[in-house]
Amino acid sequence: GLVHEGQGRAASLLAAVVGGVAVPAYAAVELRDFVVASLEHHHRSEDDVLWPLLTSAAPELADALDGLSREHVRLDAALDELGQVAIDGAGEQAATAAAVAVRDLVHEHLSHEEPVLLPALRDRITDEQWAAFSRRAVETAPRSGAHLLVGFLDEVGTADQVEMILRHLPPQARGALPTVRLQGRSALTALGAPRR
Repeated sequence: GLVHEGQGRAASLLAAVVGGVAVPAYAAVELRDFVVASLEHHHRSEDDVLWPLLTSAAPELADALDGLSREHVRLDAALDELGQVAIDGAGEQAATAAAVAVRDLVHEHLSHEEPVLLPALRDRITDEQWAAFSRRAVETAPRSGAHLLVGFLDEVGTADQVEMILRHLPPQARGALPTVRLQGRSALTALGAPRR
């Protein structure tokens, strides 16, 4: 889905930035911190909430979902490593290797997850269940980097698709959305992200 596409784009941009695209160090660190926090939150939400919901609705998916959770463990280990490396030029090789490892694992994982997840969500989860999961995921998402999340969603989705995700924001966050959206666009521009 849209969130996965945004995550893939964020991981790819980080690998490009750390691998040599000249951007301000603060922007690269901010992107790294966003990638680490948002992916860790996303995996916890899937493992702790969505997978049990899917397993209850479709017990035959249990083995496939367990396999996806094992991939989450591998990816989380790579995210931990990425979160530890310096992104200031001093640890450039280590940072590049860590960012590339995360990018590759994210894209590999999504190629395994989406063929299982998307049909199951369509066929086995009610609109009400999905809305409850989405609301919880949005409410518990890390607040730091919210502008990057909105920026990446705006990059990969239509206005209606993005609204389907962001409608679960609390009222005060929705009120700040125009400012957050501008901050996201500005941050992606600083990172050299091509406009869609």
